Amino acid sequence: GKQALPLVPTISPGLGYMNPLCALDPHEQMKYQILEMMMAPKALGYTVYAGNDFDLGDMKFAAEANAILARFEDIITDGEVLPDLKWQGTDQSTVRAKKLGDEVLVLVSDYSTYDPVTTDVGFTLSAAKLLTDVETNEPLRPTAQGLYRVTLKGQRLRMLYAGGKRR
Repeated sequence: GKQALPLVPTISPGLGYMNPLCALDPHEQMKYQILEMMMAPKALGYTVYAGNDFDLGDMKFAAEANAILARFEDIITDGEVLPDLKWQGTDQSTVRAKKLGDEVLVLVSDYSTYDPVTTDVGFTLSAAKLLTDVETNEPLRPTAQGLYRVTLKGQRLRMLYAGGKRR
């Protein structure tokens, strides 16, 4: 990131790095937690240290998370957290959003089940009209009532973006 300190949080990769509530692939779970950290109010970066094995699976998912971090670093580090987001989903659904100028970054996640199942999370967001999945480029438009519906399948979260063209 742009700033070296403080680095929050420190992440330990590998087999010990796993959500105890649901048996997610620990490699994939590392990616999810890096993305969750990015949407923290004062996220400035993270440190990965070799607390456990760090293998090709870890490298793949860390690289995917780092590509998103590099692409949206300005919004992640300087963006303003959008308060009072309202969403519908399970008890374990969350929606987080940051805004910087006319750009908005939204993280939609759900960790409610042991095995991946299809979960619909709905939310309203007045700061944007069209959202795009940052990894698949799939567009997401709100309903006439202003409600966005995000379907989570095997993946437990999706990062969405609204704004100008990004690399």
